[in-house]
Amino acid sequence: MRRTKIVCTIGPASESLTMILSLMRAGMDVARLNFSHGDLIDHEIRIRRLREASRKTGRNVGILMDTRGPEARIKTFEEGKVFLEKGQIFILTIEDVPGIQNRVSVTYEDIIRDVKVGGIILLDDGLIKLRVKKITDKDVVCEVEEGGELS
Repeated sequence: MRRTKIVCTIGPASESLTMILSLMRAGMDVARLNFSHGDLIDHEIRIRRLREASRKTGRNVGILMDTRGPEARIKTFEEGKVFLEKGQIFILTIEDVPGIQNRVSVTYEDIIRDVKVGGIILLDDGLIKLRVKKITDKDVVCEVEEGGELS
């Protein structure tokens, strides 16, 4: 008896009924839907195709809905984007203010409570690295360790 499960991510490259049927015939046990990408309609279509393929193959396949966890998002910049330089001071604030070269608002109000002086904050999927230098009641003051464009 096989205990290992085969999990396949269903997305743009694998969402056709033909491909899903092939994956099921090849042994797929669980279809993973990445809810970080696509919208509700995209995922509804994929689920309908999975159910249709299950009926055609007589195979039950689990559906794993992979949802993203809490994320802190930056708000917008007055100029659309900024370029952060290594060594620059950059402030993340819970105040709702227009973003400028050295400061931007964040959507995650608990950031003040959740970060620590000396801690690392990554922006833009980890491309930009900030080191926390100081925390106030509304701001997280950071030094840029790895810079780059931020929008």
